[in-house]
Amino acid sequence: DRFDVEEPFPYPDARFDLVIFTEVLEHLSRDPMATLAEIHRITTPGGWLVLSTPNCASLRSVLNLLRGGHPYVWSPYSKAGHRDRHNREYTPEEVRLAIEAAGYQLEHHQCVSIYATPLRPLPALVKGLAGLLLDAFRRLTSRGTRAHWN
Repeated sequence: DRFDVEEPFPYPDARFDLVIFTEVLEHLSRDPMATLAEIHRITTPGGWLVLSTPNCASLRSVLNLLRGGHPYVWSPYSKAGHRDRHNREYTPEEVRLAIEAAGYQLEHHQCVSIYATPLRPLPALVKGLAGLLLDAFRRLTSRGTRAHWN
């Protein structure tokens, strides 16, 4: 069925035993809780919701941020100019809280990398992060700004 998932759903209460909501949450432009509440409304008591969305706090996202980029897996800006973009990416904790606030009991919560190429091995990663932090500290102190740790 085709309908706007940010409007009331065209189904009666408790209609489905299983709702699959994958790679949609990040595209919502209005209130995601309204959509999750509608999903819960149409799910039978004891029914299931399967939800997936990019992890804004993934290691890849953190590395993008440390390199001066944006933590989103898919930037909201595109050279193609299409409107099928990510309006908001969520951390795993935000997803958990939203699912529970919508009325579901969380049974399984897992983060999985979908990328074919793994990130560098951990020792190289730690060395790279240390280098990025050191460079950032050098830039900060070279501007005449006093830096201190709390």
